[in-house]
Amino acid sequence: MAYIIDPGTYPTAGILSEQVMTIYDTLKPQHIPVLMSRYGEQFLPMFEMFRAMGRERPIMGDEWYGHEENWYHRTITTTGTLSSPGNGNPGNVTLDAADHDVNDGTFPRVGDIVSIPGTYVQALITVKNTSTPGAHVLTLRPLRTDQNIGAIASGTVLSITNGAFAAGMGQPDPTVVGTTKRKFVAQIFKESVGAEGSQLVNEQWFKVMDNNKSVVGWYTPGTDRGAYELALKMDGAYTWGDESNNVTQTTHRGNVNNVKTTKGVFPWVRDLGYVLNYTSGALDITDLYDLGLYLKSQGISTGVVIILVGAEFYIDVEGAAKTFFTGNSIDMTSKFGEKIFGTQDLVVNAGIKGIKLGGIVYLFKPMDVWSNPMTWGATGYNLAKYALAFPLTKFKDPTNGNVMLNNIESCYRAKGAYNRRFETWRVAGAGGGLYVNDIDEENTYFRGHHGLQFLKVNQSAMFKPV
Repeated sequence: MAYIIDPGTYPTAGILSEQVMTIYDTLKPQHIPVLMSRYGEQFLPMFEMFRAMGRERPIMGDEWYGHEENWYHRTITTTGTLSSPGNGNPGNVTLDAADHDVNDGTFPRVGDIVSIPGTYVQALITVKNTSTPGAHVLTLRPLRTDQNIGAIASGTVLSITNGAFAAGMGQPDPTVVGTTKRKFVAQIFKESVGAEGSQLVNEQWFKVMDNNKSVVGWYTPGTDRGAYELALKMDGAYTWGDESNNVTQTTHRGNVNNVKTTKGVFPWVRDLGYVLNYTSGALDITDLYDLGLYLKSQGISTGVVIILVGAEFYIDVEGAAKTFFTGNSIDMTSKFGEKIFGTQDLVVNAGIKGIKLGGIVYLFKPMDVWSNPMTWGATGYNLAKYALAFPLTKFKDPTNGNVMLNNIESCYRAKGAYNRRFETWRVAGAGGGLYVNDIDEENTYFRGHHGLQFLKVNQSAMFKPV
């Protein structure tokens, strides 16, 4: 790394610490003793937001799992076409393969009553034939002789809205519900910064003070850059990372290990959430009503939803809100944020604003990192036009009722007193302190080992520009 050093500004004092030899003062007092960045904070990453909200916890394994309860009650999806059987006559429908679980269990039972969409004719399930795996067949008989269940096209969704039994009958079979197992993966992140030994007496080092004005550590622009590069990788993983199954690396001992990667928020929502396509620059505020209706259909249990927004999407939202509320009052303020983030200071500093529509408070959190021209803001990525919506909730683990889970949080590897959330160490043959080699240089290494946990993804949505 190269730095511009003016003549006569070399250090006049040095301090030897356990980690690095650091230099504090210069001969030119007119130099402002504060490191300034012309690119602001250079786009701090998403996982720092989860840390600020207290949504972070230790885990022990590279892989961990969450279990989500499935719907207590389900619809029926048919495959194949049923011709109209006529008034009072029964007809057979075959369940779609997606309605069968891994054990070939299906939800509907004899005695359930379905409502035919459109006509709302009531039909009783009189027979359930499970002899063909992956293609169970139901016999539907209309309740009245003067009614016809009609033709049922392939892919029709039938809703179970009732149930009835004759006197003297036994109990119905239990429903097949169960839980869905979600897998999460911790990813190893690494970064390095190095310098020749002579550089250590050239560049400026800056003191880090605690509340008692005592020196707790030192940093230089080089090590700051290393920590930033590491954080940028973490942000990329939490944003668009995908679980790998196709990459390996050979260790220095010759072992071949899989490269494990965590799955980010956008791939999770892409696979299990709701995608709302919109035209950039033409967003309608009523799209939030559509979002609210979808979230309510998925059993959302909170009246507050956070929406992570790119800069261009945020401009669209403000413009659409002004148009929609012309002549009326609109409350797009930061006061709602305290419901989730706890303190007003954090809400204001993070630029969070909220609006209440359709009984739901939407909190907009601008994601400046999505405008970074060196990553997501580069030509062709367009993440500044995207938005991601989800509630921030806690719920009981269905497999362990004593454990409360966050629907989304950052998890890092740890055991006992040791954790790998963020580590830094030095390997050097220069710079003072303990030398571990004879090379006139020093290297500072950074490592993190953690991943994203995202549950109840069905209660989330992505605004995607088209």
